[in-house]
Amino acid sequence: MATQDGPAVAAIKRELRAQGLEKPAAHVRYSTIACGCRAKLKNAELWQPLLADISERSGLYETVVSALLSNFLARHPGTITRDWKHFVDQGWTAIEKRTAQKEDAKHPNALLPFANEWLGEMWMQRWDVHARAG
Repeated sequence: MATQDGPAVAAIKRELRAQGLEKPAAHVRYSTIACGCRAKLKNAELWQPLLADISERSGLYETVVSALLSNFLARHPGTITRDWKHFVDQGWTAIEKRTAQKEDAKHPNALLPFANEWLGEMWMQRWDVHARAG
């Protein structure tokens, strides 16, 4: 288990010192949210498959959203946004709307057309690779 003075934080501090950043502008600190699930839940091991599944799906979504936004910026290099968090949130909702296959006229998403196009391209590339392999 990592602690405030644990090996992970110590390694980061050593790396910063090696780069000549003896006193970095942003201090390195350890942060966590203690939820105490194991202590509070009876039979916590029964929850393990569900929590692992949620973690895996979240990781997959993060990968897809990151790839979507990277491709968008690569294809539209002049993109300037005042709010990068909003841009990333738009990427998340575009993927969510695309996977749920629902449009939301009340809350339009500027990235949804690009997400549809990009995911369609990815699907066709995958289908083409499998067709040639089979």
